[in-house]
Amino acid sequence: MVYEKDNDMMFAILRLATPGRGIREIGAPCSNGSDDLLWSPNSKAFFINGGCGSAIAGFVVSVYLVDSANIDEGLDLTQEAMHDMVKSFPPCKALNHDPNVCKAMQTDKEYYNMSGVDWLEDSSGIVVMSEVPPTSLYGGIMGEVMGYELEVPSGKILRRLDAKQFKMKWQKSMAWKFRIPDPPEYE
Repeated sequence: MVYEKDNDMMFAILRLATPGRGIREIGAPCSNGSDDLLWSPNSKAFFINGGCGSAIAGFVVSVYLVDSANIDEGLDLTQEAMHDMVKSFPPCKALNHDPNVCKAMQTDKEYYNMSGVDWLEDSSGIVVMSEVPPTSLYGGIMGEVMGYELEVPSGKILRRLDAKQFKMKWQKSMAWKFRIPDPPEYE
């Protein structure tokens, strides 16, 4: 991956060589200069974790299908997971929530961190950790986490895991020691 800077914004560019298609450039949608790329077991797709927010928020995962004519357009498969997070941790019921922020959280996935952790063994889906950013702005749900196994390319939730289940099944794929958050607090 090569990083380029334009108007104080960092862009990650990946040059991909494939048989019959030559070299193609893929630009990651956001970059904080420390993106992660993970190939699927069958090498027909990869995902990139990146971020365009702060040190605690704005993390996204984009999936790229190698055989796609539009490989430069990463797929965001996290919409269903975001809606499930809103149902699992209702932002406007959280203790000490910000009324303006909680309303926006109900419809805007930018308020949730989404990080790819692994691929399913058969390459049919990705494993994603979804997190409410760990800041008091989100009140009693700050730092809450769910895990999802999402189908590629639809984004359909194949399996939903609470934090404890997620740690038990996917800790082996994480480069950090996953911490199970405290239970959410509601008004």
